[in-house]
Formats: sequence, C-alpha cells, structure tokens
Amino acid sequence: MSVFVTVGTTKFEELIKAIDTDEVLEALRDQGLTKVLCQIGNGEFTPESEFFRFSPSLDEFMENADLIISHAGAGSILEALRKNKKLIVVVNQKLMDNHQLEIAKELSDRNHLIMCENPDELSSAVRKLETAEIKPLPPSNTQELMQEIVDLLN
Repeated sequence: MSVFVTVGTTKFEELIKAIDTDEVLEALRDQGLTKVLCQIGNGEFTPESEFFRFSPSLDEFMENADLIISHAGAGSILEALRKNKKLIVVVNQKLMDNHQLEIAKELSDRNHLIMCENPDELSSAVRKLETAEIKPLPPSNTQELMQEIVDLLN
C-alpha cells in the first residue's frame, strides 16, 4: 500500500523531514503502508523516499495512493477528499496568514480528516488511522463546504 505526500507549490521542509524519520516510517509500516512518494515543491531537503518537485496534475498520484499526507492548503484538501482517500493534513505554522489551521480544524472536527498542528505530531496521526472513524465528504455538500471555507477565510 502506498502514501502520497504533497506540499503544494511552495516548500514545507519540516513535513518532508518528518516523513523521513524512523518513527513516522515505522508508523506507516505498521499500517501496511510501505511505499512513500513525496511531492516536495521548492524544498531543499530531499527525502530518502521517492520524490519529485512539481507535476502539472497531482490527480494520478492521489488516485493511486491509499493514504494522502498533505499540507493544509484548501485546494489539496478538497482534491483528496473528493477522491475519498484517507487524509492526514499537516499545518504549516510558518505561514503568515494561517488560514490553513482554521480549514484543517473545521474538517477534522467533522471527522473528514486527521489534522496535525505541526509535523512533530505526524507519527501519532498515522497511528490514529487504526481507530479513527473518517467520514467521506458527501458529494452534495461540496459546494456548501467550499462556501463555509470561503466564509472562514473572510
């Protein structure tokens, strides 16, 4: 089974470094997740696992993954949720306008994803997959959810 990690168009060094730790890799293996593919954006750190910087579309990578670990950008979150994939979202605390935390928290509170407020929590988030009751995002609520996210940002 495979994991796809995405940081979007910028960089999120702390997330990619966390993926490379023995603690996180062991937690992933315990879940039966043995293949890791990272989209690292402009990051300088290169992980031990397979990686690439950018792609015109992440659709195929997300489609082929059993688990997606993502930065908390709204576009990446909604794309993963629309595919009904297990999703762990890691908030990048270094962003100036941290709307990512608000979006991730709201969707976590609704049990659509598992949220980490920082990369140090990633191994425990992976272990939560065993017992978490993740709810798929109902297709009929997508527009409503997107409007709620827009309202949150305003």
